[in-house]
Amino acid sequence: MFVPPKRINKVLSEIFRVARRGLVLNEYHLHEGWGQQSYFKGGRWIHDLFSLIKKVKPDAKIYIHTSAFTGGEWDTFGRLIEVRW
Repeated sequence: MFVPPKRINKVLSEIFRVARRGLVLNEYHLHEGWGQQSYFKGGRWIHDLFSLIKKVKPDAKIYIHTSAFTGGEWDTFGRLIEVRW
């Protein structure tokens, strides 16, 4: 959430480089249909992680779940994202 759009692809590439079979992110996610890949709100970046992950790791299987956390902006944007390859 603190990575700006100019650096998010590089950060995701590095995460995938060191991860072996997959990863789980509990993160703010910009839902499909917002018409943009990144959005700055409340001092944090909210990215369309599904699209960004597919761009960096096209063969990834991505599962997006509602997070158990609640409150504030987390109710709108918070997601548990499971990525496997």
